[in-house]
Amino acid sequence: MYASNNNTPVYSITKDDLQIEAKRILGRELDESEILQAKKYLEFGIGESIGIIYSTIFNEVNEQPCSKLQGCSFD
Repeated sequence: MYASNNNTPVYSITKDDLQIEAKRILGRELDESEILQAKKYLEFGIGESIGIIYSTIFNEVNEQPCSKLQGCSFD
């Protein structure tokens, strides 16, 4: 077992990430009210599908353990 900070995020989506996707899909950046709206939709979507996400993660981990040779980081 390795030492870790249990409060470190595993994944995050930043405002910059949203803006990049908005530019790609909409051809423009989002304003602050649209960012708040996107945040609500992200929270809802992730909340509704978190069980599927976890099942997929743990099924893959169980079937194909990660190794340093595969480029996985254990930091």
